[in-house]
Amino acid sequence: MQRNFTHLNPHRHILLAVISLAFVSCVYFNTFYNAETSFKKAMKIIEESPILDDDELPSQAKKLLGDAIDNSKLVIKEYPDSKYVDDAIFIIAKASFLRDEIAIAESQFKLLLRQYPDSKFYSYSEIWLAYSHFRMGLVDSAQSEINILLASNPRDKEKLYIIHNMLAEISLEKDSIHQVYHHYELAAKFAPSDSKKTSTFGKLVKIAELNLDKERASIFLEKLGEVAPDKIRIDSKMKWIVYQRELGNYDEIINQIESMLGLSEFAAEYMQLELELGKVYKEKGDISIAKEIFSVMVDNYSKKNETAEAYYHLGFMALIEDFNLDLAKEYFEKSKTEKSQSKYGKESREFLNKISRFENLQSLYKELIKNPDEDVEIDRSDFEYEDDDTELINEIPNNEDRDAQFDDANSSNQEKYNDLRGQRTFDMSEMQDGTEFMNPNSNKLGTASASSDSVLFMIGEMLLYDFNRLELSLEKFKTLVVEYPESNFAPQAFYVLYHFEPESDWKMQLETGFPNSSFLNTDSTFTDTSHATLIEVHRDHAWSLAKNSYEESYNEFNRLFKDELDTLAGYISGFISDYYLNDIELAVTHYQSFTDSFPDHSYTPIIETRLLEIKTDIEDQKEISQQGIDYQAAVMYLHNEHNYDSVKVLLTNITSGVSSPYKDAANNLKSVIRDYKELSEEIIDLNVPSGVDSVVVELEMPFQNEESFIDSLYFLLAELFAHDLEFMDSAKFYHKKLINSYGDSKFRPLSILFLSGVEPEGQWGDLLNIEYPDSSYNPDSTIHHSVYIQDIFQEDFAAIHENNIALCDIYSEYFLEPEPDESLIEEPKETEEGKEIHEEVLEEAESKESPVEESEADEPLIEEPEETEEGTEIHEEVLEKPEFKLPPIDIPDEHVEESA
Repeated sequence: MQRNFTHLNPHRHILLAVISLAFVSCVYFNTFYNAETSFKKAMKIIEESPILDDDELPSQAKKLLGDAIDNSKLVIKEYPDSKYVDDAIFIIAKASFLRDEIAIAESQFKLLLRQYPDSKFYSYSEIWLAYSHFRMGLVDSAQSEINILLASNPRDKEKLYIIHNMLAEISLEKDSIHQVYHHYELAAKFAPSDSKKTSTFGKLVKIAELNLDKERASIFLEKLGEVAPDKIRIDSKMKWIVYQRELGNYDEIINQIESMLGLSEFAAEYMQLELELGKVYKEKGDISIAKEIFSVMVDNYSKKNETAEAYYHLGFMALIEDFNLDLAKEYFEKSKTEKSQSKYGKESREFLNKISRFENLQSLYKELIKNPDEDVEIDRSDFEYEDDDTELINEIPNNEDRDAQFDDANSSNQEKYNDLRGQRTFDMSEMQDGTEFMNPNSNKLGTASASSDSVLFMIGEMLLYDFNRLELSLEKFKTLVVEYPESNFAPQAFYVLYHFEPESDWKMQLETGFPNSSFLNTDSTFTDTSHATLIEVHRDHAWSLAKNSYEESYNEFNRLFKDELDTLAGYISGFISDYYLNDIELAVTHYQSFTDSFPDHSYTPIIETRLLEIKTDIEDQKEISQQGIDYQAAVMYLHNEHNYDSVKVLLTNITSGVSSPYKDAANNLKSVIRDYKELSEEIIDLNVPSGVDSVVVELEMPFQNEESFIDSLYFLLAELFAHDLEFMDSAKFYHKKLINSYGDSKFRPLSILFLSGVEPEGQWGDLLNIEYPDSSYNPDSTIHHSVYIQDIFQEDFAAIHENNIALCDIYSEYFLEPEPDESLIEEPKETEEGKEIHEEVLEEAESKESPVEESEADEPLIEEPEETEEGTEIHEEVLEKPEFKLPPIDIPDEHVEESA
């Protein structure tokens, strides 16, 4: 056997080498394959996930993107010469973009564009770089970049998909909703896969919902269902049914639901479909069919959210349609028992409170009639809407939440904020949800005793506004004006009767009996608007004043609150001060006064939330202004001292704060400094052989075997100084160094071309034509954006932000708690000398130790020329530093000085 294989021995080493090479190739391919696979899986998860309000990436997608980045970095580090390096850079850039690490993404896209002009990802990187600039807040620049790209008339569908996604986001930023729809629809048209179509139609649905456009939302839901996976498709269909019901397309929905109930793929949704069918018949007016559907449901199912809702609808119909209080209470109790913490369990509890209040008022009225000469003691809480679960109060939605969703037409929370929405009239059919209307005379009902006329008026109000029983309500008001003609509530009763029975003489009786009543001084247009509450008459007038002036509207609401005891008007006064007058002091004063006066009011949690938002906004604005001042100081320190490590410390303090343009700019500048440090360290490493002190060698000429690579590093360093840090003297210095030191470098003509642009008075253009006559070089057409926020170079920048901080301090005082008269512990006083002075920090920053992760050396890794105050050329003596040992070449003396 030994003899048979002897002839292979001479080739054994060659074979082993081939096997080893194949093994290495396989390893780095597998590493790249893992990166690519992780990225594709993450993209699929992201694109096929439901669009959520918080826009958070799914956790699994985050992990996969991290894996993709790690594997790509490994490819670059371990196999820098492989053909997959540009692929790896592109994956890092896109994954970082998706992880909202925009500064990293931008630097990686720029790296690919600089170093791999022939990459298949070059044109994609141009688009993604513009997208990154948009996410960094450079909206106009990003728009310009995309317009340039569109001018070339791209036809690649994936590129157009990315471009129109970006243009949709830009339109959203500019509040151009029609353009948002337009570009997202084009993005869906060009989407190269169903998962990308799913993502795009999901965005369109969300935008339509946010804009309360149910018709558009329905259209996009249908298109989403055509391309989405099963779960999203079924959810889309269910949501489509809800919107169609709310749009009144009842017959179409009935046919759809009956068809879906026969399909096995909707088996998990049968209960919800039956519930929707009952709601459709209820809203259509077929009450008997609706009752039958809901009754069958509660017989077949139990302890479900759907059965809690079915009992609620049965109770609602018993109350509003039949006014059967006992049956309504039975159904509402069952709804609460089924799922007490469900939405409709809580709605049922609210109706039970209303019914209880109404019955207590009836009992009280009977007692007062029976004993007219006796004072009847009452507990006012017996006649207020109450809730035995504080969680219900805590879940009252704010105004923004109300706008951000399409709620059921039966939601009691739906109408609570109509006054703030300017919807100052209502249809009686919309009162079926049991909305609480404020009693304008609630403060007149004492906590010690009650009068029969006030109780009768409250019964009439509840019949009208809570239970939709117009005839019964008018009977109570008629009884009031006949039995209690001198009552304080008689003018209001006359006014209600006049509105609902205008042909009778109720207005004349009001004018005769109460000639000075405020109910005679109302807007004449009110007679054209039926079914308005009494207090809403005054609110109508107050809101109408906003057409001319929000200040006039505010004054009228404030008067209603003080003179007419309209509690809600007090809230609206603060609301107008807050959102329309933008008067923080006035808004906070009203809000705090309201919460202090009415701590148990249903709006109090909303106000407390808003006060917290205002306080947080003030604190954030103060911090952002301080960030701006610190950012300006860091940039100026960088320009004056060129101390990168100290500047990174200053920038880190900014990047640890709240989100702002200055935080983004600080991250971008840190990224540029990081690029500079990496390039510098790599140059030093290549210049220093093993066992030689790097401090001694510094920027000596590299060893011969490294020359083919180090020229590219010098070129990148020169470009970084030119376009990122904007240190033009340093940029010219390194371009000239490359020209002098690397005569065969492919970057040499590019350096000459750069110098011909910045020093047009010289002979660089002639030199380019002489040395490279057969080549054509055009000036760089890349749009370079400044890494700095330009506002910081304005003279009054710091003063503006110092003024903002002072204003924030004033506003913050509105939230200060009252201090006790004497402090139990005497606080030590801070001396003037102990205060930290910002200028001193900057002066001492160079001497302070950097954090552990920062370089210990304060000086740059590569010695650089001093930047002159005038920003002019580098002094000749800098170019003649002996440590560079630049070999002389035949170049005009005024451009590059020969080394000594």
